[in-house]
Amino acid sequence: MSIGLDFPWFPVPFQVVQSDVGPVMVLFIPQQKINSAVPLAIPERGLGGTIIPVGSGSIAILGEGAAGLESVERQVAAAIDWSI
Repeated sequence: MSIGLDFPWFPVPFQVVQSDVGPVMVLFIPQQKINSAVPLAIPERGLGGTIIPVGSGSIAILGEGAAGLESVERQVAAAIDWSI
């Protein structure tokens, strides 16, 4: 499933993937480059994770709790190419 989420400043496409720890939401943020990993939590939804820099943009990885998401972060980060 792939649809867009609206962050306060721009729409963000995301995809839900199945991982060893259950479903994980991957948000693609090519418009926003960060310098280092930032913890991310949406407690009202029971979600936790991290926003990480990838090339000229960033990705956010969210799951139920933040534990065990590192392998998904590594796999997705290695596969990202922001160019067409």
